[in-house]
Amino acid sequence: MIFLPFTGHVVTLVFYLLTLAALKVLRAQIIDAEPVTV
Repeated sequence: MIFLPFTGHVVTLVFYLLTLAALKVLRAQIIDAEPVTV
């Protein structure tokens, strides 16, 4: 039971990193499809 909270944090962290990676990929595709100066 001691590792339960730690596992929860790890799952949240992994999900967060995956979300960031997905956003970067989507932004890259949008920029490639429609170049916009930011």
